[in-house]
Amino acid sequence: QIVFNIVIFYLLVIGAASLAILLRPQILTTILGANELTAYAPLVAIVLLTWGCSSFLETVVVANQEILLATIIIIAANVTKTLFIVGAVVLFDSFEALLYAAILQGVLQFAGLIVYLLVRFGKVWRNFDATLLRDQLSYALPLGIASTILQFHLLVDSLIVSKQLGSAALAVYAIGCFNMPLFFLISDAVGSVMIPRVSYLQKLDARREIIELLAR
Repeated sequence: QIVFNIVIFYLLVIGAASLAILLRPQILTTILGANELTAYAPLVAIVLLTWGCSSFLETVVVANQEILLATIIIIAANVTKTLFIVGAVVLFDSFEALLYAAILQGVLQFAGLIVYLLVRFGKVWRNFDATLLRDQLSYALPLGIASTILQFHLLVDSLIVSKQLGSAALAVYAIGCFNMPLFFLISDAVGSVMIPRVSYLQKLDARREIIELLAR
């Protein structure tokens, strides 16, 4: 039921944002300062919907204490994402192809989420619990607001460059300032599955196991 409530929330919030882009493509121009993007608004809306609604797949798997499966999903998602997006750029050399590749990745992730939910939890939609949803929102919304502020802080420089100088300058800026440190890439993947596991072991007061886990 907890997982189903998360699905509902994501569908409503991200669906509303996707619908807004679909109905008012000028939103993209207002945010990014790139008039060219309005022509791709339907594709951008689909990317937002599929990626957003499937973004918590590995989180659900970790919460269900399937650490190995979560690790496999994280690695597989990054591999397919790289293959689709790089392949689209190399083979077709167009922004439209890039969006279609992103949609393919999003659909694949969303299908994986649906299959996992059905296999692990069955027909979770049968017993909707509004009280539980309210309790979840009271816990999650403050964290969500804090996360939104953090994301804006991380993206504000790109938004300013795009708005003031245009999409071409943003492309140069993004590539020039881009880096992917291997250490942080690996540590983030490990941390995303290790932290919930440590929390679970802490509930069991399994201190020795926590130390061994951290050492490994």
